[in-house]
Amino acid sequence: MTNKTDFTFLSSDGKTRLHGISWVPEDVAPVAVLQLVHGVAEHIDRYDDFARFLNGHGVIVVGHDHLGHGKSLPEGAVPVYFGDGATWETVVDDIHLLHQRLREQYPRLPILLMGHSMGSFLSRTYLIRYPGTVDAAIIMGTGWQPEMTIRGGLLLAGAIARIKGPDATSKLVTNMAFGAYNKAFGDKPRTPNDWLSADTDNVDAYMADPLCGADATVGLFRQMLHGIR
Repeated sequence: MTNKTDFTFLSSDGKTRLHGISWVPEDVAPVAVLQLVHGVAEHIDRYDDFARFLNGHGVIVVGHDHLGHGKSLPEGAVPVYFGDGATWETVVDDIHLLHQRLREQYPRLPILLMGHSMGSFLSRTYLIRYPGTVDAAIIMGTGWQPEMTIRGGLLLAGAIARIKGPDATSKLVTNMAFGAYNKAFGDKPRTPNDWLSADTDNVDAYMADPLCGADATVGLFRQMLHGIR
């Protein structure tokens, strides 16, 4: 059995309440804590099945919705945008705030960090900025971009941000960031998100989730490129 609890804490931006979830096993003695760091245009509750599976093996699972994602989006705010004045480092610092909370709550258990997709890059930055704070890390769905690609993306996103604002979206930027992923499925993929999972049910669930799938803003894209660099 799982005790699933929602909670909030104040972001390092000093103004936004971040939404988090903890999954704690009720009938298995805890052996570790896994802090989840989710990807772009999704939210932490998408990991519910995975968290419950880990609970069955004695692993407590905790994570939060990043700024501009899931239930960490203030009313009227732009989705998939960290917010005015917020940077990649702001989001990394939020991960550390939750880590400190977990250290206080579970001082005798090892704490592991797992980042997926954009969360993998956030986790890699976290490991650089806060070395030695976690007992192990899992980096999945990650990658690498050559400097010229990063530079070109920053120039493009910067130009669009100056014209439309950093909270604007751009099909050109979206296609540059994610368009190539579906090419492996031929000229007529089933959906624009076939690349997300080999399981079509997972793809359909993502597309049906109102808290998933919004286009990343040019401001967030710029911050992610800075993080990757």
